[in-house]
Amino acid sequence: MSQHGTVFAYSLEQFAEANSAVIKSLAQVLPGFDPKEVLKALDKNGSKLELVLQSGIATLINGDDSITVPEQKIAAAQPPTAPVELPTFLAGRIGIYKTLEAVQAAFTEKGCQIGTYAGQMMSDPSFVLSQEEQDIEWVAASGRQLGFNKSYTRVALIERAEKDFNLDRCQPEDGVYIRLGYLKQPKGEWRPLAMDPITASDDNLRIFRVGHDDGGLCLFTSYVRAGLQWYPAYVWLFRRRKSLSS
Repeated sequence: MSQHGTVFAYSLEQFAEANSAVIKSLAQVLPGFDPKEVLKALDKNGSKLELVLQSGIATLINGDDSITVPEQKIAAAQPPTAPVELPTFLAGRIGIYKTLEAVQAAFTEKGCQIGTYAGQMMSDPSFVLSQEEQDIEWVAASGRQLGFNKSYTRVALIERAEKDFNLDRCQPEDGVYIRLGYLKQPKGEWRPLAMDPITASDDNLRIFRVGHDDGGLCLFTSYVRAGLQWYPAYVWLFRRRKSLSS
């Protein structure tokens, strides 16, 4: 199993050097650009500029607004006038892999990786592999598609999806089946599961996320402390709720 991932720490001096390069570039391409005005704007709108910076970094790394925002920015969902049925992201069948050994063998066969924390979460009692096969549809939806125009919590997102969009939260085993079924995932894309978190060995609550990085296709995790908030453009994976007749 591969390592979950590494967090790179940069010094303030390195950030200052990078910011200086950005300012110099702006001065070259924007007529009349005055660096002093940036300082004035920072004094008046520091928190807003912080969010812009976070959003810009998120877009550069993940192609979407995946970096969380300060808690005071939370907003209630604004329901769309007429919720529409979201398209199916992936259809598959669960219950195929009945043991962790079978899961690991399937990951090896398909050339997918399981991160360290993801592997630990699979050993948690709340990670249950279905013993009977059934067809499942998964839906990809952003906070904005579910009516959030500002930042929101994962709990609020799931409540809204289940109440108004005929969606259900993912079960932990869905991470396995989505990863093994989504083999054409674009490089650089990450998709978290809208699920109840599991406590990993670092005593932090985590959820599964499927991604494609330099190491290939992987099942990793995201840290989700209580109250953590997310940008409206961040895309999550849900189960489509089955009708009573199906």
